[in-house]
Amino acid sequence: MAGSQVGKKSAARAAGPVSGRGAPRTVSEDTKALIDHVAENPLLYAAAAGFVLVCILVAVYIGVSRKAAAQAEMTQLASAVENEDAAARAALLDGLAKEAAGRRAATAAYLAGEAEIRARNYDKAEEHFLRVVNEFPESEHAADAAEALGFLAENRGAYEAAVQRYRQVAEQWPNSFAARCVPVKLGRALEALERDVEAVDAYCEQFRKFPRAWTTAAAMSGVDTLGKSEDTAVAEAAKAGFKRLSEEFPALFMELYPQYFVPAEEPEITVSETIPSEALPEEEASPGETTEQADEAETEQATVSPENVSGETPAAEDTEETLDGAVEETSEALETEVADEAPEAVEEATETSGDEE
Repeated sequence: MAGSQVGKKSAARAAGPVSGRGAPRTVSEDTKALIDHVAENPLLYAAAAGFVLVCILVAVYIGVSRKAAAQAEMTQLASAVENEDAAARAALLDGLAKEAAGRRAATAAYLAGEAEIRARNYDKAEEHFLRVVNEFPESEHAADAAEALGFLAENRGAYEAAVQRYRQVAEQWPNSFAARCVPVKLGRALEALERDVEAVDAYCEQFRKFPRAWTTAAAMSGVDTLGKSEDTAVAEAAKAGFKRLSEEFPALFMELYPQYFVPAEEPEITVSETIPSEALPEEEASPGETTEQADEAETEQATVSPENVSGETPAAEDTEETLDGAVEETSEALETEVADEAPEAVEEATETSGDEE
């Protein structure tokens, strides 16, 4: 019996692997099995194929429908924008802004806000711009909408709200075109709030953001006006602003605004900087005078006593008295000589006249 079992195993190994649970199956066997399964369940596979086909058709239909809707909305937008009547244009765009979705909704809402400004409906304009900023912050119109909100706030005298909106534009959308032009508007709102030093900084920032824009010319004019302020701090801030721009952009600032350019100050050059100390001559002491004596003499010459300051010294008074005494003695001696010589001169004159006769 044991021998028969061994013989069966040997025969099985000789016949090779058989298809079963633990044996691998080839590709041809899998394909054949699938075909057999399809043949056994035709309705199941037909339903699956139909479902896939329906999904494809639905996707195509949705894509075509969205494209058609987008084209229709864009046509309506173009038609509304071309309307010359501001109120009618605002009404059409308002309806489109409510019906549209996504990017087209942001575009419609922004255009509706601009139309409401033209129609002087500032409250409705603010609603449209707020929708763009809050619902579509990633839209290409978001920065412009925030700037428009700042303009509306400034227009109604809410300068603090305008400052916040303008700063939002610069911080939240720094790479937008609106951010490049907003510093001059920020400076204008700050100036209205009498925060002139901050306004100078905002005006100067406009040059850094967009040096060749027309808004920069207005900003530089604002700095120049503040430079003439009676407030010393504001005037100094304006001058310092022009100086900083001259240092940061010397060539460009000189090219665009030479009237405001501040040339760099040249450093003062002293003799000690141009001539080495070793080359400077030293004062020599006179022969027979030691260095200590020379120093003492210089110290005495540099010392000024209170008597010397007043111009009168004891030595000067003694000299004047001596001179006065000498003059008196000389006068007395001359008088005595003249008195002694006078009779002799008379006798000589008498004898001379007698001889002549």
